[in-house]
Formats: sequence, structure tokens, C-alpha cells
Amino acid sequence: APRAPPAAAAAARPSPPTNESDSVAKARALVESYTFKELQRELKSRELRAAGKKQELKARLEGALVAELEAAKEAAPMEEDVVEAPAPAPAPKKPASPRPAAAPKPA
Repeated sequence: APRAPPAAAAAARPSPPTNESDSVAKARALVESYTFKELQRELKSRELRAAGKKQELKARLEGALVAELEAAKEAAPMEEDVVEAPAPAPAPKKPASPRPAAAPKPA
């Protein structure tokens, strides 16, 4: 059987994990698409400083987005980690109002 060229073999292998977490990659992709004005608006909405050069704004917003994404990951555990909570106990029954005992009927 002919052997695949090295380039094709390398393309077939899964890429090694990057140093970036998924959150960082998502934040970076989002921030790169923003204009200067959009960066300023997003920073202001997070009550962060919106002054500076575009690269500074990108770095500031990226840091904020990563923090938000990481916090969201911690707040919503993955499905495998979810343990089903036991069903809540039924509410206690109200005590029956005291009634006088029924008198026996004469025979």
C-alpha cells in the first residue's frame, strides 16, 4: 500500500491542545471583531475604563470576557457533573381539626 505524504499524515492527526482555554479563544475571537466604538461601548457596559488605544481596549475587554465565561462555567456544571437532587419531601399534612368522637348509635 502506498504511504501517505507526511503533510497529509500530519493533517489527519488531531491538533495538539493549545495553551489557550476555550474561554480565552472565544473572548479573543469576539473582541477581534469589534470596532473601536464597540469596544468602548462594551467596556462602559461593564463599568470598565473605556479610554486608551484600540489594543489596550481589546486586552481590557478580553480579560473581562474571560472572567465572565469562566464564572459562567463554574456556575453551570457540565452535564456529567450534575447529580440529581432527591425529590423534596412532601409538605406535612395539616392536622385535622379536632372533632368530637361520634356517639354510638343506639341499637
